[in-house]
Amino acid sequence: NSGSYDENFHPGSGTSGREVGIGIWSTALEPFVRNNKASDSHLDLIKDLQHKGQYVDKVGYRIPSGKWLTRGKLNTSSLYRHSSSTKVTSNSISNSNNDDDHSHDPALLFIREKDFLSSLQKACKVEEEN
Repeated sequence: NSGSYDENFHPGSGTSGREVGIGIWSTALEPFVRNNKASDSHLDLIKDLQHKGQYVDKVGYRIPSGKWLTRGKLNTSSLYRHSSSTKVTSNSISNSNNDDDHSHDPALLFIREKDFLSSLQKACKVEEEN
């Protein structure tokens, strides 16, 4: 092999993605909708991701034998609430201050990598056209 080895090089999954599932924390998505300049393409991206993915509620760690070491439950509420119409607006974002409401706690969206990448590519194309 005549090329030099780069320990930081990772081939990734290409532009189409793999069938593997990935987890995206809601805190990583919030800037797309909580920004005062949130565009329709940002809101449509979140809507698309939530449609293609699923929020994980029961989580935990197991020891090698399969016995649960610890278990927990995550927030499964949507990053925003849908308005009465099918169009989502930045005004329909959930901003609850109720202590019994855990909608402000982080949530974990589980989605196939290929669906995640296709949603991002679609949103980028919309941004480029505008």
